[in-house]
Amino acid sequence: MSTLTGNSYFWRTASRETNWEMPHQRFGLLENINTTYAIMNQNQDQLQETAKTAKLLCWCLAVMTLLGHLVQAASPGTAFTYQGRLFIGDVPANGLYDLQFTNYDAATGGSALGGFNTNALPVTNGLFTVTLDFGAVFDGTPRWLEISERTNNVGAFGTLAPRQLLAAAPYATYAASAGTVPGLTIVQNADGAPNVIGGSSVNWVASGVEGATISGGGATNYGGSLYTNSVSADFGTIGGGERNNIQANAYRSTIGGGERNNIQANAYESTIGGGGDNQIQTGADHATVGGGSGNDINTNAAYAFIGGGEYNLIDHDATSATIGGGGGIGGPGGNQIGANSLSATIGGGHQNTIQANSGYATIGGGSRNTIETNAEYATIPGGKLNIATNYAFAAGNQAQAIHTGAFVWADSTDASFSSTATNQFAVRATGGFAFFTST
Repeated sequence: MSTLTGNSYFWRTASRETNWEMPHQRFGLLENINTTYAIMNQNQDQLQETAKTAKLLCWCLAVMTLLGHLVQAASPGTAFTYQGRLFIGDVPANGLYDLQFTNYDAATGGSALGGFNTNALPVTNGLFTVTLDFGAVFDGTPRWLEISERTNNVGAFGTLAPRQLLAAAPYATYAASAGTVPGLTIVQNADGAPNVIGGSSVNWVASGVEGATISGGGATNYGGSLYTNSVSADFGTIGGGERNNIQANAYRSTIGGGERNNIQANAYESTIGGGGDNQIQTGADHATVGGGSGNDINTNAAYAFIGGGEYNLIDHDATSATIGGGGGIGGPGGNQIGANSLSATIGGGHQNTIQANSGYATIGGGSRNTIETNAEYATIPGGKLNIATNYAFAAGNQAQAIHTGAFVWADSTDASFSSTATNQFAVRATGGFAFFTST
């Protein structure tokens, strides 16, 4: 596990109570360096002082400086840069603040291997930078960084707990695992399940998460907007794109790319292949949306599948339901499977509906076909404006199998044609019909 968790840590001073939250930590790499000690942490700090809340979101980028060029056998220096961002409420801070940094050889207790204080550190539009130098104390063994904070010359320092694990990575070792690709961060966890974060610097993995991967995407200022990908579940994976999100406990879930796709909490081992504005909602574990736009698998619809298309919906608790694709432009064009319609299937088409509690019902395709509420095992192979109830079959144009077990087929005549009795076989064929027993 990382030394940072998703819990909140508290300390008291004479003037306030401060709450530190550590959303994630991560490692960074700069090109043309000989030896790198890197850590990148996002810290969220909520302060209550004179009825105001202050948040501290810190990204720590620690990079050893060079005393010579790579082409020479020069020794690296021991200084590194700590960069962060401070907010008061939701507003970037401006002014002077104090920070203390102490390097330890143990997560608790242990010996201090150097300290560094910053007094009256300028913070402009939330941003600050400070150079730290603990000397030649990084020898490959674990080191922990302890951080304390206060408003400039106001009150006592409050100490963050727990300490943050710093991983020493010689340049050659780091290059073997991360190369010299800018925008790649590796966060080592104690149990050997690192988080790998590529792409924009605003992509993040939540504190306490292990084995997560963000391969790329995101942007700090694309068309004037901030686009962030985030993973809050163990072994969650986002391939790229922007504003994609895997929420807490949706472990081993995957979003391939696209934009604004979301796998919600507890929808573990679910997949969104790409597209835009697709959702797998809370508790819909093992669900899949292949792509498309605006497709939605609702809560607890475990094992449900939408292949693609637009604005298709599988409602809550419709376990193992399937919509192959289809839909259309605008919300009304989508196909829908209602709540609790277990293992129901719509192959495609436009604006087809299987209503609630219609388990094992099937619509092959077509347009505006409907399987009624509580119509288990009903079938509509295609066509348009057909209706079927439980165990019934309707096909063609405006066939209405509205009695249990009825079989209704209607020709192209522009009028409805309905069953009149249970288990009835009814056909409208205005051009005649023929049965042959031989050729």
